Amino acid sequence: MLLYHGTCFENVPGILSQGLLPRASENGNWFDEYKSRPDAVYLSDAYAPYYAHMCGVLKMKIWMGALIEIDIDLVEKHNFYPDEDFLAHSNLDLEVGKEITERTKYFSENLESYQYLWKDSLQQMGNCCYIGAIPLSAISRVTTWRWDDVEILKKWIYDYVWYNNGVSIFADQAEEQLYRLLTKCFAKREVDLEQLLLLQKKCAPEANLDDEYKATLITEMNKINIEYDKDTSSNN
Repeated sequence: MLLYHGTCFENVPGILSQGLLPRASENGNWFDEYKSRPDAVYLSDAYAPYYAHMCGVLKMKIWMGALIEIDIDLVEKHNFYPDEDFLAHSNLDLEVGKEITERTKYFSENLESYQYLWKDSLQQMGNCCYIGAIPLSAISRVTTWRWDDVEILKKWIYDYVWYNNGVSIFADQAEEQLYRLLTKCFAKREVDLEQLLLLQKKCAPEANLDDEYKATLITEMNKINIEYDKDTSSNN
């Protein structure tokens, strides 16, 4: 199974030399009330490109993004945990508070008690986290792109998400499938283009998805670069 971590282009050299490390004492991508755990690497099969763009926005380095692909069969399964945002938006332990910031803080600090829900987190929200470092040996692919070259893809994976309540538990199956297919686009993995267009139409019936739109979408997908591929590198 493949999961993804979205980040800024500037972080790619370090990741390709050291693996994917938790942020530790470094500043994260979120404000204090939503601050991520310093010992965790956050992974997704749906929202990673969104996080890549958010990383660029908050660090004011918005021109390029990167996607780190992880083969989870090559890491320790007992290190996987649910995303605290999933727990905060769920119906668990309502007595911990009604405010989402209060609930997020509680679940972040008590994540170990909810490890058994990591697959639910991934299935229902597309996100989970991994406590500890992810070695380079588990990284199967790294892709990069210029945001100016992927305007349609950005519209769907960032703008559309932002204006539809941000990262949250999937509203329906169409939204779930759309975000996962878009992630595959950014990972330069095989995508059924007709299925992608159908899902876009379901999520935004007013969208004009004519032949010109389709051709532009294909062009954008072709402009995503594979910086590293484990299979190719191992054969060199």
